[in-house]
Amino acid sequence: MNSGIFQLTQIQQYLVNHYRAPDNESWCYHTQFSYHLHIRNLNPALFHKAVQQVQNRHPVLRTVFCFDNGRLSGQRIEPSLPLPINYSDCSKLDADKQAAAIAEIALNDRSNPFDILNSSLPLCRTYIVKRGPEDLQFMLVVHHAIWDGWSLAVFMRELCAFYQELKTNPTGSLQLAEYDYPDFITAESTVLHSAPASAFWKEQMKAFRPHTLVPVEPEESYSRYLPVERVVSKEQAETLLLVQRTKRVTLKALFLWAFFRILHNTNTNLTTIGLIMNGRSMSLKNPLTTLGLLWNIVPICILAQADKQMLLKQVNELLARVNAYGSYPLTAILNDSDAADKLPAVFNFINFEGAKVLESDADISFTEVGGLDKFHFPLHLLVGKNPFNKDFRLVLNYDTRFYRKAGAEALLDNYLEELSSICGSMNETGLE
Repeated sequence: MNSGIFQLTQIQQYLVNHYRAPDNESWCYHTQFSYHLHIRNLNPALFHKAVQQVQNRHPVLRTVFCFDNGRLSGQRIEPSLPLPINYSDCSKLDADKQAAAIAEIALNDRSNPFDILNSSLPLCRTYIVKRGPEDLQFMLVVHHAIWDGWSLAVFMRELCAFYQELKTNPTGSLQLAEYDYPDFITAESTVLHSAPASAFWKEQMKAFRPHTLVPVEPEESYSRYLPVERVVSKEQAETLLLVQRTKRVTLKALFLWAFFRILHNTNTNLTTIGLIMNGRSMSLKNPLTTLGLLWNIVPICILAQADKQMLLKQVNELLARVNAYGSYPLTAILNDSDAADKLPAVFNFINFEGAKVLESDADISFTEVGGLDKFHFPLHLLVGKNPFNKDFRLVLNYDTRFYRKAGAEALLDNYLEELSSICGSMNETGLE
């Protein structure tokens, strides 16, 4: 099934509606993934062919949205849809000017959002920038409503593998992939009729409290959402893994626990944050290779308490319970509980440990990985485990209507201190 009209999942509708919102001035859900690649004996023509064929292979990248009198009504997979590849050469510039040129390309792209009302235009585009004889910048831009981070890992794995293949067989080609996303659409329809899931979330939402943020004087004029970033040190990461094993909690619980701690410390009335839930379950035919938006956002409600160990235990136990009903759509949770769509923060833990991208003998190496993945929430903390060097990268996006840059940086520094405190407890007491 490589073309046709399909219904949208509720999370897709949610993202598209926020993308269309009049106040979306900051590229929310306009995702950019950017890679500085070093490629031995680079053949630019073959790399261009590899990008083109991998793009054309996947039906999800030929997705367009359907509208009926301006109302979002579905999604259609086009049998054929040209996907633009933009090529430029900045190899004669020094490193600083190359970085500036690439940043300008990204900024210009963000200033050109997808025209989702025009079904003749794709929701994906790419940029290839030559940086040297064996170096290039590859940027893939996709509307977030049609795919997720795991889809990116699948795409990059196929791109690297097919480029390697083309070097020995320049006339090679790829078969069209099956469109597996309807499996996820069906799974959502099933859970929407689940009485236990509905009852679970109604009970959870009893702890929900409306939270109003106080506006601050704006510092920046070009965007409401600006990220600050940190990296968890190698030593701290190793201690966190030790805490995980000793306390028998998940890494996700540890990082979420620290986020609750800093939010409780700044506002004791805050009880609820959104949590990104991975929807790649065994109920799908091909959970690890399906491309599409296969996640959900669920509200996690936890009351503040001073005891760190008890809070960590509470977070870990709640995550275990939430996993059973994490596919119940956010919009349904809010509607069932008559709650406003005003989550003050969301948390996203990304671990692509199982998403192998490169073979050990590959000619391609990832020199630098970056990009932009904006949500519309006032705070969005992304904790990502880098599959190439095992670092934990922290990215805090914030809405400058409610947070200043100094305040956002302080939050992230406090977050690292909370992680250090649990590591310190481990070193001092063994967390017995």
